[in-house]
Amino acid sequence: MSPTDRDKARRLQLRRRDFAVGLMTAALTPLAAKASANSAEPASFGAGFAKGAQGYEEARLASVWSQLKPDRYPDRIVSAKSVDDVVAVVRHARSKGMKIATKGSGHSYVASFLREGGLLLDMSGLTGVQIEGETALVGPGVKSGVFAAALVEKGRAFPTGHNADVGLGGFLLGGGMGWNGESWGQFACFNVLSVDVVTPEGKRVTASATSHPDLFWAARGGGPAFPGVVTGVRVKTYPHPQGLRSSHYLYPIEAAEEIAAWLSPIGLSAHGNLETFLSLEAEPVEHGKRKRRDLCRVFVLAYDTESASLDKLKQVAAAAPKGATEKHEFAAVSFAELYANSITGPSRRIANDTLWTNDGIGLTARFAPHAAASPSEANSIIINFRGAPKLPADAPMRAGSTFTTFAAQWEGEANDAANLEWIAAAVDAINPLGVGCYVNETDFLRRPERARLCFTDASWAKLSDVIRAYDPKGLFPPAFPV
Repeated sequence: MSPTDRDKARRLQLRRRDFAVGLMTAALTPLAAKASANSAEPASFGAGFAKGAQGYEEARLASVWSQLKPDRYPDRIVSAKSVDDVVAVVRHARSKGMKIATKGSGHSYVASFLREGGLLLDMSGLTGVQIEGETALVGPGVKSGVFAAALVEKGRAFPTGHNADVGLGGFLLGGGMGWNGESWGQFACFNVLSVDVVTPEGKRVTASATSHPDLFWAARGGGPAFPGVVTGVRVKTYPHPQGLRSSHYLYPIEAAEEIAAWLSPIGLSAHGNLETFLSLEAEPVEHGKRKRRDLCRVFVLAYDTESASLDKLKQVAAAAPKGATEKHEFAAVSFAELYANSITGPSRRIANDTLWTNDGIGLTARFAPHAAASPSEANSIIINFRGAPKLPADAPMRAGSTFTTFAAQWEGEANDAANLEWIAAAVDAINPLGVGCYVNETDFLRRPERARLCFTDASWAKLSDVIRAYDPKGLFPPAFPV
């Protein structure tokens, strides 16, 4: 992959999840510290931070990767390093009537784990990876880039998150939309074979299709409403694609609808092992009167044998509209290269939302003028053209043939209002075309009604039943009312 192609790929994939602040747990005191002077508390409590104590505010702020920090203050922040730590913390919190919220890598656009009161349990320290043939057992704190690299060494692959720093715990709980996800399970969570859980009673159980099946169901898409702590996940993996290749195109923003008309039928034809992304974005202009140019960036990835990947990309290229200002086609690429530049750098203030639709062309037409009116050059709209969803009959989530995730990203508190208004207007503009939202990237805190749109009617009712059955005392309140 040439430096130019790598830079273009980097720009798109960073837009997908370029909103983190690096490792959040660096500021948290490790559990190797001395036990609390209060012998009634587990050692992990003594290693954490009580509200108002020295180091608490630093740990609270570090837990949120966006620079838009919510004014929510847990009573205590604790970082677990083992399953035994988790059991001890859950049992003690239960005995004291203390509510618990869990955090993995912290890649939540709304910081749904940061609650007012209660306990914040940081699970990012559970980072074990065991690859055994076609399956792997991973801790919730394992990052996507680390897992992908470990799998490559074994000739395997998995639909890990589009950014290297995305932790697998929350990613899988919310469904998980990752590399080649449509061909590898539709959502990453449907490759989960079993889940190790610490229940609200402080018991260790393994949930699967045959053991605690309702809890297993909730772990594959229930998101931040899951009633327990996931300490390990066993997943199915796939043979590593031997011919991973990409193409990249750049067009002016005025071509957006024509590009959607090009990419939409490609997704609907269900080629398989092919991903197509359209990014509506802006970039600064160094010369002339204009300070920015608005553009359409197309990124296509083929995951197959060498010949099959080339054939797929050539079919895409043959139908490409004229007028591309830049074009780089058929470049060989690796997961290491895809991830190399996605390690998160300085974060911005951010607000994000999503939508599933069956009208990708109409969605793009509505979005294009809105993208050009964005108050920040860093704001972006990603549109993923896919085939008709093929989900399990009891899948919790809604889905359509086209997915969009769109982000306002900006610097400075003074620009909050303009950018929050921009993304609210984006939601209003495309909502009439929607068939659902994606819980991992939807702002259900500013717009509570959108949580309901992430689930089917049947799954919304079932999720409520599972929560009542496993957590009748509400030790793990869901991030949204269910």
